[in-house]
Amino acid sequence: MTALILVFSFVLGALVGSFTNVLIYRLPRKENIAFPPSHCPHCDHRLGVLDLFPIFSWLYLRGKCRYCGKPILARYPIVELVTAIAYTAIAYKFDPILEPLLTVGYWFLFTILLAGSAIDFETFELPDELTIPAIAVGLGIAGLLGAFPAALEGALIGAGLIAAISGYGSWVMRRFREPVHPGLPLPELH
Repeated sequence: MTALILVFSFVLGALVGSFTNVLIYRLPRKENIAFPPSHCPHCDHRLGVLDLFPIFSWLYLRGKCRYCGKPILARYPIVELVTAIAYTAIAYKFDPILEPLLTVGYWFLFTILLAGSAIDFETFELPDELTIPAIAVGLGIAGLLGAFPAALEGALIGAGLIAAISGYGSWVMRRFREPVHPGLPLPELH
């Protein structure tokens, strides 16, 4: 493994981490992930090229918008750095030259899992725009590697488990909202 591949993986990871921040911010707000271009969440000023260097721009600007001076969340450089480190670790474990399919697949799935985790942490929801492509890519890679039946079985079991938890959770929560006896007020939840 050459150092050049690891450096490339780190830089690619930082760039993808920057895009991951776009997903984390825009998907829960139902915004387009491509348009408008990157802008300050406070003043909506379009960010320039110097404002978009992963990790370094945030450090150089001391965590503040160049245009309005309001603070920019530390989550932005953290996501970029975590993605850069993860991409480098994945490239170290699965040589992109010898195992390009595994490397790219793990990069993609890591990115989806990171974005999904951050969105779930903030909203307690996982957007279909992330979960459905992750399942499709996972099954596709498994198919190319000859492990499609096992991967499909795992996906169906996972989906069934999540559906069961969701259905049972809805049923339990509905019980708290329904009156115990007709005509009596609903119990208050504290």
